[in-house]
Amino acid sequence: MNGPFHFYSPNIRPILKRKDLTAIANLVELCFADTMDPDGRDYIKHLRWLAQGQAGWGANPFEQLALPVQGFLWEEDGLIVGNLTLIPFSSQGKRYYLIANVATHPGYRRRGIARKLTLTGLDYARTHGAVSTWLHVRDDNPHAQELYRNLGFEEKLRRTLWQNDSYTDLAEPKPANGVLIG
Repeated sequence: MNGPFHFYSPNIRPILKRKDLTAIANLVELCFADTMDPDGRDYIKHLRWLAQGQAGWGANPFEQLALPVQGFLWEEDGLIVGNLTLIPFSSQGKRYYLIANVATHPGYRRRGIARKLTLTGLDYARTHGAVSTWLHVRDDNPHAQELYRNLGFEEKLRRTLWQNDSYTDLAEPKPANGVLIG
C-alpha cells in the first residue's frame, strides 16, 4: 500500500539527502546539544561528513542501512526550522517505522510545527504499510510527551541507559570485606 499521503502544511517537504544534511545536522545539534550523548554527536559528525560528499553516495550499499535520512522538513523564511526522521524496519514480516529527531528551532517553537511534521510522518508510515509507528521521548521533555499523547501514542516502556566507562580488569577478583571471592 504505497498510496498518497497528506502533507499537513505547505511548509513541509521530504528530506533531500544531498541538499539538506548539513541543515539537519545543525538543527538537531542546536535542539539537542544539552542532552546529546557521544553516539548522538557521532551521528551529527556523520551527517556532516555525508553532506560534504565524502561517502560518494551509492558507493556503499550498506550506507542507507547505517544512516536513515528519510523523513520530512519544515522550511520557513528560507531556513530549515523543523525536522522529523523516519526509520523503516521489518520484524516477522511486518513493517514498522520509528520516528526520530523531531526537532524544531527554538525561535519557531509552540507553533504546531512538530505536531504537523509528526502527523505527516504518521500518514506516510500508514500509507506505506506500517502496522505500528514508534518513537522515543526523553522523560524530561513534558511538552513532547503531551504532544505524542495527544496524537494517540501510548507509553509502552521506559528505558534506562547504564554505562560503565571504567575499563578495569573485570576478570580480576576483588576482595569484599577482606574476603577474596573467586
